[in-house]
Amino acid sequence: MPEPTISFRNFCLRLALAIFLLVYAASTAQAQTPGKRWSLAFDRKDTQSVYLELSDNDAGNFSHRSLMIAVSRLNQANFKPGDTSTAAHFEITGEAGTIVCDGVVNAESGAGKYTVRNNPQFLSQLRGLGLRFEEEPDDLVSYILHDMSVGYARQMKAITDVAEAERVLKMKKLDVTPQYVQTLNTAAGKKLSGEDVIMAAKVDLRPDFIQQIRALRSDASIEEIVQLKKKDVPVDYVKAALKCRSNVSLDDIVHDRKYGRSACPASY
Repeated sequence: MPEPTISFRNFCLRLALAIFLLVYAASTAQAQTPGKRWSLAFDRKDTQSVYLELSDNDAGNFSHRSLMIAVSRLNQANFKPGDTSTAAHFEITGEAGTIVCDGVVNAESGAGKYTVRNNPQFLSQLRGLGLRFEEEPDDLVSYILHDMSVGYARQMKAITDVAEAERVLKMKKLDVTPQYVQTLNTAAGKKLSGEDVIMAAKVDLRPDFIQQIRALRSDASIEEIVQLKKKDVPVDYVKAALKCRSNVSLDDIVHDRKYGRSACPASY
């Protein structure tokens, strides 16, 4: 008796299931298997970007990075989001080097292994700008992922007092632009430090908020202004507190606001 023929539809379903299991196995193995592993997830609503994770479980060099990255940065990709491939390949390139990824993908996700080709000149160029490293990086993955360039580092060095390459990278991760820093410097009336810029960017501090607070308290530091913004203290609340208690500190104003106290307690 001849064996039953597998329909084309059943064949496709079995192939899709096999690929899904392969992707799943590769993904779950990342936390257990030594080596450099990548995984990504597609978003059907946002076809212009993917969620990417990179894990390095090599002995003595554990790291884990995750971010949303533009599809356009997946260079030399031999697949499109939604495709199924058992030999997926893409590369992420920047001035710092190239991350080469090989593995499998299906309509929803992908996983595999990666290697890093560092650009050895990148570090020497940063040092040539006067930037130092708190800890010498074993690889340049973060610099590649966030597409940090020597030109960007040069601009940040010129408009802040930043001296550490890692802090320039933090600025790039926060999408800090030279134009944003210039507006902060103008509002503050001085060149801000790299740390001040990072603090400001984390809370999306705007120059008009700096000017409004400085108009009420001319000696207000950027750190104090950042705390007001971080705790969502309205300018009117600060104004009322200073009108009622001219010698009150901005830290006390933040504290009062945090605990729901009046800007002008009854005792005043």
